[in-house]
Amino acid sequence: GESRLEEGDSITLTITPNPGYRIDSVLVDNSLDISARNSGEVTFAAVDADHAVRIRFAPIEFLLETAVLTDDGEPLSFAIGRQPERNAYFYDDTVKLTAPTDNAYRFVEWRENGVRLSKNNPYTVTMRGNRTITALYGIKMCTLSVTSSPSEGGSVSIDKETANKTIVEQGTSLLLEAKANDYYSFVGWTQDAGGTDRSTTITMSDNKTVTANF
Repeated sequence: GESRLEEGDSITLTITPNPGYRIDSVLVDNSLDISARNSGEVTFAAVDADHAVRIRFAPIEFLLETAVLTDDGEPLSFAIGRQPERNAYFYDDTVKLTAPTDNAYRFVEWRENGVRLSKNNPYTVTMRGNRTITALYGIKMCTLSVTSSPSEGGSVSIDKETANKTIVEQGTSLLLEAKANDYYSFVGWTQDAGGTDRSTTITMSDNKTVTANF
């Protein structure tokens, strides 16, 4: 642009980059002006001649860092996938993050600065500044389902509580106890448990189903 001034006038030019850009250099009358680059302003006092200002803008590079934590703050050594994979990104670039699956842990959510972003996996982020995204994991949950065969033959307690289903953290050990009804006797456990003892312990490495036979 061009500004016309009366001789002796003063003027200050304010340099405002668009989002995602920075001032790379400012040339005033073909001389590099470091002060103008740093301040974003060019001042002419008591103008008595023509002046030329040339400004060069450069895109800002933004960093995307990822972390993986358990829900109690312990770090995990999982690698978060990102697409596209780059060292840095520019303004309004989108990046798809993918949290890996694991046998012992389950993905819970994405967080940034302690604030939940999404429970979706994969999740796409938009780069408008440096960002640190955390993938939060919890211990994998497993479901134990128990049945009685025949249903009128008796009942089963799980850790002393009568129930036909429970959900616990992976690795939890549960005590199963079969109680026969009148005119029935306990025969044994089948499916994901075995043996003929009325009481048995099962360790939850995955979802399991157990039948108490009477």
